[in-house]
Amino acid sequence: MRWCLALLALWVLARLGGLLMAALTAAGSTGGWGAGWLWWLPLDACLLALLLLWLPPWRWLLGFIALSLTGSVMLNLASGVTLAVFGRELNVWLDVALLSAGYQLLSSNLGQPAALLVTGLLLGGLAILAWGMWRLLLSVCRQSAGYSRAWRIAGSAGVAGLILMIWGLDQWFDEPRLGLDAPLASAVSEQAEQLPITLAARQRFGDRQRRQQPDVAPLTELAGRDVVLIFIESYGMSLLERGAAGMPTLLARTSESLAADGIATASGRLRSPVRGGQSWLAHASVLAGLTIDNGLDYRLLLEGQPLTLVQDFAATGHHTMTLMPAITQPWPEGRAYEFDTLVNAAAMDYAGPALNWVTMPDQFTLKSLATRWLSEPSGPVFAQVALVSSHAPWTPILPVRDWASIGDGSGFQPWADAGPPPEQLWRDMAEVQRHYADSVRYSLTVTLEWVARYLPDDALVMVMGDHPAAPVVTGAEASPDVPVHVFSRDAQLIQAFADFGLHRGLMPPSQAADAPMACWRHWLHAMFGAQPRALSQPCARDNASGER
Repeated sequence: MRWCLALLALWVLARLGGLLMAALTAAGSTGGWGAGWLWWLPLDACLLALLLLWLPPWRWLLGFIALSLTGSVMLNLASGVTLAVFGRELNVWLDVALLSAGYQLLSSNLGQPAALLVTGLLLGGLAILAWGMWRLLLSVCRQSAGYSRAWRIAGSAGVAGLILMIWGLDQWFDEPRLGLDAPLASAVSEQAEQLPITLAARQRFGDRQRRQQPDVAPLTELAGRDVVLIFIESYGMSLLERGAAGMPTLLARTSESLAADGIATASGRLRSPVRGGQSWLAHASVLAGLTIDNGLDYRLLLEGQPLTLVQDFAATGHHTMTLMPAITQPWPEGRAYEFDTLVNAAAMDYAGPALNWVTMPDQFTLKSLATRWLSEPSGPVFAQVALVSSHAPWTPILPVRDWASIGDGSGFQPWADAGPPPEQLWRDMAEVQRHYADSVRYSLTVTLEWVARYLPDDALVMVMGDHPAAPVVTGAEASPDVPVHVFSRDAQLIQAFADFGLHRGLMPPSQAADAPMACWRHWLHAMFGAQPRALSQPCARDNASGER
């Protein structure tokens, strides 16, 4: 019976997005799909099948339904992919830009002919789906037109009875094995609801950009110099304020040894927009010179024309690059920032073991930065580096190895199963706090050693935390501030930071920061730009951290 075939086809189409998400999730999980919803009744598919019993076989109407159904299936599939790959909900009004990024990713990985072939197959598949659904709907409606009115009423009553039975079971049991949902209709309604919210948010964000964000401008005083911006994961001021893992002593001792080697230093503190996670929001705030503290603002920032430090340094004549050892999946944000070179985990050519969440030790990342990535481009480099060894769950804690023995990272194999497993560690919060401090000390130590060993003569290195750990680890009263340190063999560069309010040495001031991380780009413009500009609150010099 054609009507039963149509019902089965609609049922499958309604489940495609969920099935794809489950398959993608299961590919990286040992826990199974957990797809009990697969047996739920897709209400929208059933209602459309019921409608086919009564619709006249008008080609234009059924063509419109087939196109609408194809669009719903596309949204359903896109929602499943977005949730499985990016860990967030789809917003089609913003994510349409990912189509271009996805094509560029295919082109760079497979080549232009293969990318065109894949794109053609996808578009052809959608066209075939729309045509096939139109033919099936037309055939069903033509056949239904020959049925008696009583037969159609009986079929409609049967479908309605099935819906009511499933609804009743859903109400009767606390955790029903059967239930009702409407995946195709939900995919459309969710995107429709997001449209006014997105438009309003875009308007507010655009106004804030015009008022607060600097325009792109060359940092002429840094022309010809390598500039490195390093983020240390979870490095918060609360660790230094309570003297955790002896880090204040480490900073004081290292400050003296670096000074003896001719490396000048200065330090301050900034207020992070986040705590406990979402490091990319802190990175975006520093690069953009605009506080980004939520996912929608982050996506709006990357949707528009970039106005960040990346473009500032490109205008200064730098080759711009980012090292992101934690990135193991497609990262369209990197292309949105317009870095010249994107280095993800695969491009690092690390041959050692993964260490729970951490893809590779920070010492390997920093050694590669010095010996491979900074030496490759012919001109000056601006490099952003996001270290990962101090990312939760903070086990195992690695020793600092001899730099000459790092090689391809295979020497880290003995630490693959070292330390307590996360599920054991996190039963004792005191141990979690100790491991947190020890892991940050490791990242800080290797960063300071890297500066001492590999800092080029005329380079500027800027090191800062991205955010403190979650309040459950640091305490609810812990500071939201992060330390920032600057290093150079050119004392005049560091003098500019000292004149701007940072403290000499590696110990940040004790008073709380009254400037957010977003001010860093404003300060670099004021210190090193061709046309220094007046700073507005909260980035005015009177609000810079440290003594004047």
